[in-house]
Amino acid sequence: MLKIAAILFFVLLLSTNIALSDTQRIQETKLRLFQWTHTSVDAGYVIVFAGNLKTISGEPIPKAKITIKIDAPCPSDGIIAQGLTDNKGRYYIMTEALIWDEKDNLIKAHAEFLGNAKYAPSISRDQIIVIYPSHGKKCNQ
Repeated sequence: MLKIAAILFFVLLLSTNIALSDTQRIQETKLRLFQWTHTSVDAGYVIVFAGNLKTISGEPIPKAKITIKIDAPCPSDGIIAQGLTDNKGRYYIMTEALIWDEKDNLIKAHAEFLGNAKYAPSISRDQIIVIYPSHGKKCNQ
């Protein structure tokens, strides 16, 4: 009888640990950067990066920090803007277009979510943008 009680206790303890670990599991995410209708902009004008962050099941993730990064030589860390998602998981992040790549004025931009204790990190697909240098300032590290 004591062995059966010990086995039942062990099974109950194990199932409780499994249930707790399932509730603490990090949820996968999907970060979208909406495609622009125009893929070029004059330096000096404002660029708006828009998109959303959701769980794989489609639930919006509010108040998440989104970073916009580019592949240009300036700035050295690639970060050109940051912002937060709203209550519906949407973000609208504005920044001034600078001459980030003097060589060909072509950049690839993407959004990044670094994740947190509840949600896994994710990165959007790249968007190619041409920055015309006629009116703009150069990027200063």
